[in-house]
Amino acid sequence: MKTSSSDTLLPMLIEAVSEGVFIARVDPESDSFILEEMNNYLQELFSFIESPIGLTVQHILSARHARWVQRQLSQVVESGESVALNIATDIFSKDKQQVSVRLMPVLKEGKVSRIIGTVQLLSRSIPQQEFSKKDRYLMALEHAPYGVCFVDDKLYPTMINRELCRWLDASLSTLVNKPIHEMICEDDRLVFAKALSKVISCGRSYHDIEIQLSTASDAPTWVAASMSCINEEDGKRIAIIQFVDITRRKNDEAELLRCATVDHLTDVSNRMVFEKSLRTALAKARRYNRPGAVLYIDLNDFKGINDTYGHKAGDKVLTEVGQVLKQVFRETDTVSRIGGDEFAVIMEEASLQEAQWKAGLVEQAVTDLNVVAHDKLVKVGVSLGVQAFDGSDELTADAIIEAADKAMYDHKSQSKSAKQQPQGYTPKIQIDA
Repeated sequence: MKTSSSDTLLPMLIEAVSEGVFIARVDPESDSFILEEMNNYLQELFSFIESPIGLTVQHILSARHARWVQRQLSQVVESGESVALNIATDIFSKDKQQVSVRLMPVLKEGKVSRIIGTVQLLSRSIPQQEFSKKDRYLMALEHAPYGVCFVDDKLYPTMINRELCRWLDASLSTLVNKPIHEMICEDDRLVFAKALSKVISCGRSYHDIEIQLSTASDAPTWVAASMSCINEEDGKRIAIIQFVDITRRKNDEAELLRCATVDHLTDVSNRMVFEKSLRTALAKARRYNRPGAVLYIDLNDFKGINDTYGHKAGDKVLTEVGQVLKQVFRETDTVSRIGGDEFAVIMEEASLQEAQWKAGLVEQAVTDLNVVAHDKLVKVGVSLGVQAFDGSDELTADAIIEAADKAMYDHKSQSKSAKQQPQGYTPKIQIDA
């Protein structure tokens, strides 16, 4: 059986499709694109040009159209990704026509060397006077750099623009067949649904409701949603929802909040968070008559560790103690570093006996830490104090801190010279000093 070469097959293939096909070569010297192939379908559309093959875009099209085409082709070269467009243009006739264009890159040695394009007319010519404001409006929404969605009274989307499809990483056919609330993160669905219900039922408008979209990505996509209502000719109401991407701002806000509330070395809360959380815990204890406790924790002879082994070893000790505290206490407890070698913990809804038991766990876990610096074992000791509170006492936050601090110093003075030996195997943490 005789086979055809690729040079023979290519013209046959591009003639076989029912839309216009062209191949443009990237010319790096002139920063332009040279037309290499064009099928008969497209040649008929360009019947006003005698022989377009071998010409650049600038020679084939008018200056206005050439600038637009050049910009689209350059975008494909820069991104290395396909581009699909639905546009209304007068590029083929005096009147505007709805045209579907797809541009696909061809890579050679990792660079875009050619672009394959397809062109398909979607409608008859549209005289300029018939190209209504509504058409222009819908086209502007379709190509807007923000998300747009129309929702009917059954809460199903009737129109979703390209940008919103891209954010949701789903096709239009998939999205229009499920309720709009499924596009929203579960934590924000209730707020979103209540607002949308009032928009459709009462004609309300909302602006900049900050919610998260439900996407396949682990990273959240934050948007500010604005909703309004319009009445259609049949009397039904539809909602227009606009989504503006605010992910970068939310990430920046989260990072600023973290810097303001988290100790950079130990990754536990800082003193500001501790003091605010203690005031809140006291108010809740008085309101609901629930017990709680504050633990005050101080490392023994931490200055000696810094002086003997260096600040790098001291920082490692603080980091490991912070990790111990995060492991021992509950997620609902507030663990904070409140000074150089001082930590404090707020335990809400905990009895004095439970707080004292946790203090014993901390003391043992810190004593069991093995930190090595300059090939020497750095042993760490800790002193703790506990002060309970509940809704029946009149202790202020400052009084509780002072009492816990005093209890800690009492413990330090009683066991200043006592050092527990490690029990069982514990891994050594190497310091590169």
